[in-house]
Amino acid sequence: MPMISMKIEPAMPGQMEMNDSKYPEELCIEIESDQLAKLGISVMPRIGTVMMITAKAVVKSNEETELMMGKETCIELQITDMEISKVEQNNNFSSVLYGPQ
Repeated sequence: MPMISMKIEPAMPGQMEMNDSKYPEELCIEIESDQLAKLGISVMPRIGTVMMITAKAVVKSNEETELMMGKETCIELQITDMEISKVEQNNNFSSVLYGPQ
């Protein structure tokens, strides 16, 4: 299945939206310090940088906060297109978990 645009379509042609976002806020995700480290992201991307997950996203905001226990970093990604694939079912779960015996 190809990626599908998640862009908000106005209810009526020419209708202006109340906010200026072209994509649903619900499709935003935040990736915080621990997850950034696991993903190997050590440099904060600039706002507007396009990144690939299993979907296309745009960095909407980034944040670095100094805390007593160190620096906390966070980025917010706006998902604009996504792909969802059906997972093949496998009845032999032990081979999935532990490999072929």
